[in-house]
Amino acid sequence: IYYLPKKTRLKSSVGPTADTIAKYKYISKNGKTDGYYSGNTFANQIGISTQVPHVIEIVSNNTNSAPRDVKIGNRRFNIRKPLISITNENVYILQMLDLLSNLDTYSDYDYEDARKCFLRYIEAHKITRDDVDQYIRCFPLTAFRFYYELRLDNVLL
Repeated sequence: IYYLPKKTRLKSSVGPTADTIAKYKYISKNGKTDGYYSGNTFANQIGISTQVPHVIEIVSNNTNSAPRDVKIGNRRFNIRKPLISITNENVYILQMLDLLSNLDTYSDYDYEDARKCFLRYIEAHKITRDDVDQYIRCFPLTAFRFYYELRLDNVLL
C-alpha cells in the first residue's frame, strides 16, 4: 500500500496505522463494503462486552476460505470468509447475525442488557424483519435461538 506520509509537530513523518490499513484492505474501500468487524471486536463496539481484544476479528470477502491470522505492523488480525457475500446493503444484518451465532461466547452481560444493545444497533441501521428473514437461514441454529430468546423479532418492523 502506498501512502503520503503526514508531518507531525516534531517534523517526523507518520504513516497509516495498522487498523487503517486493515480497514482499507478488508472492510471498505472507495465506498464499497467488503467486510465487517466480528467477535469480541464487534461485541465491544456495540457494548455487550467490556473485553478489548488483542486480535481483531474481521469477516471479509477479500480473503480465501480458510480463517487466517494476518500481522500488520504490531497488530494481529484474524480474517475469515463470510457465509454470504457482503455488500453495502447487507453488512449490518450479517454482522448482527454473526454475533448472535456466538452470543454466549462474547456477551459479558445478561440477555436483557444484550437485548438493549441489539435494539440500539437495529434502530441505528434500520434493520427490518424482512432483512433478517432473508439471511438468518444461512447461519447456525444458535442465531435463530438468540434472535427469538432476545425477542428481537418483536421489535423489527
